[in-house]
Amino acid sequence: MDGAGPLLINGPSDELQGRLAELEELPPGADLSGLEPVLQKLLRHEDERIVAQTVSLLEERVGTPASIGPLLDATLSDGYPQYGVEEKIYAALHLSSKEHLPLCIGAIDTLIARAPEDWRWPHLKGYAQLLEGDREGAQHTWSNGIEKTRDEGQIAVSLSRILLEDGDHARVLEICGSTLTRAHRRSHSLHAIMSVAHWERGDRTAAQRHFEHAFDELSGIWSGTFFQIPDILNTVAWQTSQAKGASTDDLRRALEMADRALILEPDHTYAQGTRGYILLRLGRLDEAVEDLARVAKNPAHPRNGRASDMAFLVEAEARRGNLKEADEALSLARQLWPINQFLQEAEKAVARARRHPPPETR
Repeated sequence: MDGAGPLLINGPSDELQGRLAELEELPPGADLSGLEPVLQKLLRHEDERIVAQTVSLLEERVGTPASIGPLLDATLSDGYPQYGVEEKIYAALHLSSKEHLPLCIGAIDTLIARAPEDWRWPHLKGYAQLLEGDREGAQHTWSNGIEKTRDEGQIAVSLSRILLEDGDHARVLEICGSTLTRAHRRSHSLHAIMSVAHWERGDRTAAQRHFEHAFDELSGIWSGTFFQIPDILNTVAWQTSQAKGASTDDLRRALEMADRALILEPDHTYAQGTRGYILLRLGRLDEAVEDLARVAKNPAHPRNGRASDMAFLVEAEARRGNLKEADEALSLARQLWPINQFLQEAEKAVARARRHPPPETR
C-alpha cells in the first residue's frame, strides 16, 4: 500500500453515481475483491458527496475486510489533507478483524508523521489500540496526544472515559480540568464526565455543579441546545452505568438520564442502547431484551453501536436462559464487528448459561 496516485479522480459524476447505485444493490457481505478500481475512484473523487456516500455504504452495509485496502489507500493518497480522511479510517477500523488492525495503525502512524500537531490521528490510534485490547497503549497514546497536539478536547474526553471505568477519579478531574482551560469545543462533554467523577466520589454538590455547567455551555446555541442536550444526558447515563462500583441507586439515576434523553430525542439510538444496557445491569431482563433487540436491528443505528447493543442482547438472552436466541444474536454480533469490546463478555454469559441454566429452563 504505497498511497500512489492522484488525490482526486475527475470523471462524470453521473457515471460514478451509477456505479455507486450498483454497490447499493449488493447484499451485505458480497465479494468486493473485484471492485477495487471502482472503489478507489469513488473514494478519491473530487465530489465530496460521492466520497461520503461510498464511505457510509461500506461502513454500514456492504463493506467487508476486502474494503479495508481501498479505504486506507485512498486515505494515504498524495495531497494531504483531503476530504474524509478520518471517516475512511473509522470505516476501515469498523470493518476490521484483529489481523487487520496493525495495517490500520500503520496508516494512522503515517498520518501522525505527516501532521504531528493534528489531534485526530493520536485519537484514532488510541481507539485502534483499544480494539486490539491494548488498554495501556491507548492510555499512553492519548496522554502523549494531549501533551503534543492542539487537542480540542476529544482526546481528553476519550482518555477520561476509560479512566472513569478504572475508577481513577483524581486523574479524570485533573485531565478534564486542565483541558477546560485551553479547549472549549468539547467543554460540555468534559463537564459531563467531571459530573460523573464527582458523583462516584460522593461529592453530589460538585457533581450537580458540573452537570449544570454542561448545559450552560450550550445555552445560547439553538442547534446545540436542541441536538446536544440528549448527548450530554446519554454521556452521563452511559458513564455512570459503566462504573465498576455503580450501585443500584446509581443505575436508577442513569436510567432516568437515558429516559430524559429519549423524551427530548426519541430516535436517539445511542440513548436507546444505553437504556437497554442499564436495564440489563438492573436485572430487568425482559425490558432489556425488548429495548436492545429494537435498537440492535435498527439500520439507522451506526454499525459499531449495533454490534455493541447486539452483544448486550446476547447477554440478556443468555441470562434469561434463551440459548437459541442468544446464539443467533451472538452470530449477528460477530458479523457486525468481530472485535467489538463487549463480545467477550457476551460469550462468557452464553458459556455460563450452558453450564448453569436458570432454574426455569432446567
